[in-house]
Amino acid sequence: RVDTLTAHTTAAPTTNFADSLTLPADGTYRITIRVTNSAGFTTEVVRTVIRDTQPPVLFVSRPASSPDSISADSLTMTVSGTWVDSTPTIVTVDDVAATAWSDSFNCPYLLDYGSNRIVVRATDKAGNTAQIMRVVSRHSWNEPVAVGTNLVV
Repeated sequence: RVDTLTAHTTAAPTTNFADSLTLPADGTYRITIRVTNSAGFTTEVVRTVIRDTQPPVLFVSRPASSPDSISADSLTMTVSGTWVDSTPTIVTVDDVAATAWSDSFNCPYLLDYGSNRIVVRATDKAGNTAQIMRVVSRHSWNEPVAVGTNLVV
């Protein structure tokens, strides 16, 4: 675990400095930056940083799998599921923010007739993204009927 970043500089008192360190694994680190001037006076600043290189783990429970069929009277369906991540996460369904609480989400989805491609994304605070696509087909069980005379089909 990394706790201290030590930087050595011979710059003037008002000059900024930069240094780097390698964090060994994903996790939360407390970094202490301590500066001592030539007169021996010291000041320090503590910062907490998070190394996060992994995307959220995303599960879509509804629709359960692709393809899924919905009857003609179903204009909408609820897309729902869960995610796991160590940082705050935003879940979207076709780029619309889902209602989320704790580690669960749901989002109403308006279905068109035919094939509907639904993309669910979970993006954590570090910008890591997980994505799952589902295809839902909305079928018209009662095709329109033409009524009249002299119809040409």
